[in-house]
Amino acid sequence: MMTEIFWGGNFLQDNSALQAISDRRLEGEEEYLEQLKKAMRDRDHAALRDVYDRLDRAVCESRLSLVFLQEVSYRIYYLLTDILSAKETDTLRLEPLDWRNEACFLRYEEWSRQLWEQIDTAFAHMQGQEDAGQGLAMKVAAHARQHFREPITLKDTAERFFMSSAYLGRIFQKAVGVPFKQYVNDLRIEEAKRLLRQTDKLIYEIAEETGFAESKYFVARFTAAAGVSPMEYRKEAEGVSK
Repeated sequence: MMTEIFWGGNFLQDNSALQAISDRRLEGEEEYLEQLKKAMRDRDHAALRDVYDRLDRAVCESRLSLVFLQEVSYRIYYLLTDILSAKETDTLRLEPLDWRNEACFLRYEEWSRQLWEQIDTAFAHMQGQEDAGQGLAMKVAAHARQHFREPITLKDTAERFFMSSAYLGRIFQKAVGVPFKQYVNDLRIEEAKRLLRQTDKLIYEIAEETGFAESKYFVARFTAAAGVSPMEYRKEAEGVSK
């Protein structure tokens, strides 16, 4: 009876008679959920809306029983909490869409609207967090450019910016395109090239000035990056300048 009312009929003010009638699951439910998750993680709002509209259409055409509609609601809730952190879930006051928690029994149109609103709110929050993360990554990159000549690590930098090294490493690589350690190493190698071209400093002096603790390690890193040793690079640069 309650399923029939959900899909059409009088709007009830009492939801205590919710019946767990097992008719059938939504066909393709797993695929819809995976596509929703992918759209969320790809930050693709158009794809997210498209997947939800298709899921909504499939639910409507299938006229699922309430027990399976409730399952869809809970699985989407758990999908969102899996993507968001516990703190973010609390901040958004995210809760599963459950008829038993509603003052009035929901009809299909209201259920669909509230479910999309929940998904869309989570997406907007994630997008905002990503924009903030990109700005932070740019600040960290600027810090690295200023201090690459010093002993600088991801852990120390994360502490300086009051965040975990795992989180910083993730947002930095996403924003800049390379891991933090490689970014610092590239800065050091480029500065070493400049010093090899423009000064007569010894190799160990250049290693020290560019943040490498040992000249042997510097030579190995430089050779791996440039394809030639520091001395060979200097000779080639001298030959070009003549």
